[in-house]
Amino acid sequence: MMRKKRIKLVFLILFVLILVGALAAAVSNLSFFDIKEVQFSHNGTVSGVPVQVQRQITGLTGRNLFSFNTGKLKKNLEKCEGVSSASIEKYYPSELRVFVEFEPYTVRFVTGASFYCAAEGKFSEVSEELFKLYSQLPVVEISDSYARFTAKWGMEEGFAQMVSLVGRIPPKALISDIKYVNNNSNRFGRVVMTIPSLNAELFIEDPITYERLEEVLEQIDGGGWYDVHAYKLVKHRET
Repeated sequence: MMRKKRIKLVFLILFVLILVGALAAAVSNLSFFDIKEVQFSHNGTVSGVPVQVQRQITGLTGRNLFSFNTGKLKKNLEKCEGVSSASIEKYYPSELRVFVEFEPYTVRFVTGASFYCAAEGKFSEVSEELFKLYSQLPVVEISDSYARFTAKWGMEEGFAQMVSLVGRIPPKALISDIKYVNNNSNRFGRVVMTIPSLNAELFIEDPITYERLEEVLEQIDGGGWYDVHAYKLVKHRET
């Protein structure tokens, strides 16, 4: 008797599995569940969507939402340059929502040969395309050798202090050209900022806050070269 019950149970389980499989196959072939809308959104300061990301989300309409592999799409998106994380949600019967979080870069860097971006202690070489998409961020000119050194070994304390300062400069500030010089030491280095409207240049060789920088801009009297320190401003000559 027990053997017959076990056989019946096995057949019942097989029947349920076959029924579920058949139902899944039928649903995956119903046009009712085809993706008709893909809602894409992202965070960050990028002014557009990188081509790599566009390629991943293009052509998703028409795919069956029921059988669509969201895990694979998430993995592919997170391999794209500049993407920190991605999430994909299905909204039945026919909508797919894709959200991409881009790296929270705060400063861009340019050398004679390459492009870099910095965010939260991370310094990375990026493509020219991604560099341009972060168009609202300030740009700092640095030597190619020091950029490669930093990308390989990470930010030194002085460099990180400079990034913190420059990263707070708003897009429409008086400051235009920014150059950074360091000799691979942990010291602050030198930041040279050009203010065309005031015909002046600032030479910053000590760590200062952005609030201090704002004070300096208000104190500048006529064109010239200025050494900027935490507690004093020294004017060298007229330009």
